[in-house]
Amino acid sequence: MNAYVHGGSAAPRKTKRVFLLSGTANEGEAVCYNWDALTVTAENDTLSGNLATNSAADWTDARRTMVEVPSQGNNLHFAGVVDRASDGVVGPNWITIHEPGSVCKVRTVSTVSIGIGSTGSMNQADAMLTFNISTNSVGGAGTNNARFEIGGFMGEGSATLLAEGTASVPNDSYLKMAHLHEGPPSGGVQGGSLITLALADSSVLIPHGVINMDNTDLTTEAETAATISVNAGKFVGQKLAFIGPTAANSVAVAVSFLTGVIPMSSVTFISVTQATLSDPAEFLTMEWTGARWLCATSGGIT
Repeated sequence: MNAYVHGGSAAPRKTKRVFLLSGTANEGEAVCYNWDALTVTAENDTLSGNLATNSAADWTDARRTMVEVPSQGNNLHFAGVVDRASDGVVGPNWITIHEPGSVCKVRTVSTVSIGIGSTGSMNQADAMLTFNISTNSVGGAGTNNARFEIGGFMGEGSATLLAEGTASVPNDSYLKMAHLHEGPPSGGVQGGSLITLALADSSVLIPHGVINMDNTDLTTEAETAATISVNAGKFVGQKLAFIGPTAANSVAVAVSFLTGVIPMSSVTFISVTQATLSDPAEFLTMEWTGARWLCATSGGIT
């Protein structure tokens, strides 16, 4: 671990050189490991066929060397945030990132300040921010993809703000000094046109983390009432959270559970069917017990 001096005190900094296959590296933005990578070449960068049919020889260290922008498929593999020295570097190229445990600058979406709340019922008064997985209406990367907007779960991919940033950067984003969390993956915060996309393909939802339906990428797109189905969890302790849809769209989203849930307020094991969210002030948090989801919500559970 190296250290550098900032603000009169030594701050931890853990850096690593990684390979960015494509896109532009922007200081303070999140990158995730390409977990299914084969090699660090453009010709052969991901596994082909079914994962179950590939031999052990197919797997290489590239999957912890190559990075890409956050997505629904790599949200559990947060690598770090882009260092200032690599700002503007275009892939394919090597870049430097700050790993979890570092004190560095993160790129936020707006002029959030320590102790001043902003968006979302789960917001941590902006003391903690989590990287975005932002999608647009056709499933591509949204405007705020890889930036830090609201708080999600603790762990890798989340950061505690240490000071307010002063330098504005394009697209109404700001750089702020923060401490990157260590520990289990946070899973990020997913935003964008989730209602429309989820109805067509539930695989567009992240398997662990926060699903934010009150996202700036949603405000200009019409949405309709919907039911999003949640299947059985993938591992004990898996966490999911939903933040209610943008109020301007006047929609209600019912989150149904194919396995039933256990309400945290209940003293008995009562199987319920769904929770309905119709406002950003309403939220749903869940944890997989191995048999059912343990659930708490500010919306109605039926």
